[in-house]
Amino acid sequence: SHVNLNWKKRKDDKRYPDTRANESRQRKSAYKCRTQRAGVMEKLHRELLIEIKNHSKKSTNSSWVATYLGTKHKYYNLTNPTKRKIAREWAGKHKNLQLREFAKLLGSLYRGKSYEEKSVAGYLLCYLPKLRERINPRLLNAWLDHLNGWAEVDSVCQSNFTAAEILNN
Repeated sequence: SHVNLNWKKRKDDKRYPDTRANESRQRKSAYKCRTQRAGVMEKLHRELLIEIKNHSKKSTNSSWVATYLGTKHKYYNLTNPTKRKIAREWAGKHKNLQLREFAKLLGSLYRGKSYEEKSVAGYLLCYLPKLRERINPRLLNAWLDHLNGWAEVDSVCQSNFTAAEILNN
């Protein structure tokens, strides 16, 4: 006998749950939650990236500097005081940031396309010490996977975390 695989239940038939419709609703709901969370992270990351781009300088020696720093990422040629200022002002505006949002933002910045995104993330660790203290050190390995050269690595590791913060976690 022939079985109709495209059978759809009637709307008023409550005997059989419409699993396809249920699954579709669940997928849409999960997607909406992910995109809302991603939207917040994109917004925070985008705020910082706009500031980085606004302070960008053209330089004749930027390729040499990028080579010296060991980075293979886009280089906007910002000075360290400028990057510190960007991070300090941003941190001041986002004092109520939750740990989870902060960790995701740092991950997003470390996966960013420019050297400055990665180094500003390191400065954020300095300017938000109460959040930094609670960061899980296991995240460092994931972040380090996206870094090239001594300068990017130093922006995460050098003098950001105290021995107690690492040993306590």
